Amino acid sequence: MATLINDFLKEAYKFLEEDDLPSLTILTTRDWSSYQPSQGKDLSYDEPPWTQEFNSPFLGMSPLEVASLLREEATFPPYKLERPDGDKVVSTEYCAILDHQTLSDRKTALIVRTRRELGENLPSELDHSPIVQCRMNWEDVEQSLAAWSIGDGSMEETLHTDLARLDMKYLLALSAATGALSQDWVIPSDGIDTEVALTVNGYDKHQTMIGGGCSGAFGVACDQFGASGLSPENQQKVTQYLFDENLGGLSILRNIITSTQSGSILQDCPATPSSPINYTWDGSDVCQVNLTKTALKYNPDLFIYADAWSAPGCFKTNKNESDGGFICGVRGTNCTYDWRQAYADYLVQYARFYKEKENVTISLLGAYNEPDFNPVSYSSMQSDGYQAKDFLEVLYPTVKEAYPELNVSCCDATGARQERNLLYELQKAGGGDLFDIATWHNYQSEAKEPFKDRTGGKPNMETEWSQGSQEFNPYWDVTGQEAEGFQWALYMHQGFTAGDASGWSYWWCSNNNTNDDVLIRLAGDDYYIAGRLWAFSSYYRFARPGATRVDASSNAEDVYVSSWVNTNGTVSMPVINAAHLTYDLSVDLLGLNVTKATAYLTDNTHNVTAMESFPINGSRFQATVEPRAMKVFFME
Repeated sequence: MATLINDFLKEAYKFLEEDDLPSLTILTTRDWSSYQPSQGKDLSYDEPPWTQEFNSPFLGMSPLEVASLLREEATFPPYKLERPDGDKVVSTEYCAILDHQTLSDRKTALIVRTRRELGENLPSELDHSPIVQCRMNWEDVEQSLAAWSIGDGSMEETLHTDLARLDMKYLLALSAATGALSQDWVIPSDGIDTEVALTVNGYDKHQTMIGGGCSGAFGVACDQFGASGLSPENQQKVTQYLFDENLGGLSILRNIITSTQSGSILQDCPATPSSPINYTWDGSDVCQVNLTKTALKYNPDLFIYADAWSAPGCFKTNKNESDGGFICGVRGTNCTYDWRQAYADYLVQYARFYKEKENVTISLLGAYNEPDFNPVSYSSMQSDGYQAKDFLEVLYPTVKEAYPELNVSCCDATGARQERNLLYELQKAGGGDLFDIATWHNYQSEAKEPFKDRTGGKPNMETEWSQGSQEFNPYWDVTGQEAEGFQWALYMHQGFTAGDASGWSYWWCSNNNTNDDVLIRLAGDDYYIAGRLWAFSSYYRFARPGATRVDASSNAEDVYVSSWVNTNGTVSMPVINAAHLTYDLSVDLLGLNVTKATAYLTDNTHNVTAMESFPINGSRFQATVEPRAMKVFFME
């Protein structure tokens, strides 16, 4: 760890002139009281500079707490030393914080502007301007600090403008907020034709939007609601970032119908299918009730997908809720009893508990999760399309009798190709009308063609995918790795345009771990937003549930475009530029009645930031799209 600190300090202060004051570096993640640098700041930076010992008064504090404390007192021991000219040895106007994410990614630090002098407020009527924070690469720390100034065009003003738009007082845990995280891979356009023609045809209509989503399954919802130290205030903020229409814009929440003994509504299995069944409801559902109700607070039209990974073990051939197995009663099984109706009743009872106990309406009910895959180690149940028909012919009428508006899914296969195969078998078996929405994951194969020939025109949506085996990657487009936001913008574009998907969900919403299987990483009472959430936001903030995708085309292979017409007539046109240069767009609009456009930019320096508004005269407009960026043109 000493090497990590040394590397950071060398990079952070290598730009200082000999007599310049370093900004204060604060370590908040461990007790460094035993760390004993040998000399002061005039030594070479092979060792940490300027102090004989470091007993941090900031241990365990959040960035906001650190900044607030620094505003109250200018110095702390041993920082009360003064040079002969009277200047303090350490400036506390800014601080660089090494936090949990620094230890995780070994690349970035959190920079905080800690105080204001009288008259230095940002443009505002407020007496006190926000404490501004951002995360950047180590080698850019000092250069970026030098660039922060009060006034038009400064980084602070830009961040403050974004805060005002979001109506938030503080910017917390913003990933990739400054240009320091840019790849800096932009080429000149000299000699290159930068003209790109886009066409949106409002007459050519496709699927209807359901939305984007995530899950709190397997207890991770408890992390989001305080089990690992997240405060009540930040529980609300994390959920708001995900589901608020003006932030993450997510509209789908996928809950697990738990089959393990500890969380199931069926604690004791009946002896036979005809025996009395005692269902129980604990009001928590492994924290999913809290997650659902809080998400509904920020999105009252939330689409709630309740999905079972497995039937209770006593309903299955292997007598175990994990390790695969089949529901007793489908072809290929040889059980003493047929448990299909009992399983159907169990699923409906789960929806009934939410309706009657929690006043929450489930939108979609599912009986399977990745039935083409046997993970052995967790809740699972196997099925092919023929066996799915045998169960759905019991489940579908049971659901419709209890709740006619409740949709039934099939069947959350591991990939788009695997789902198509399962639906093909379901059709052959005569079960094509026994579901309402086809659901699939993107792990083993992506959508390369529409599903309508396998669904009879019913909608389909991708309901789970992540790259959970990698370390948490918060960036938009820095390393080129598959977990970055730019890549996720392309994944969703592929699903919408090639697969006619009506929705797209990440795996977990948030979690207290260090992997890439979340949209927001939690670390105690801190949280870190991944760049991929801004890719979701770019689609789902502007194409709301009920929007219809209309045809859109580009004459450039590295410029991707789609378009959605909302129920109120507004139009969203997301444009993704995969090139390393700016393109000039010429956009033709057919069959759309719009007169104004606002452009929202997402790249390494912007998170769905409103850039400019302009009138649309007639059916054509000109615009630009920045390198390695996603720009949404919202028209009304």
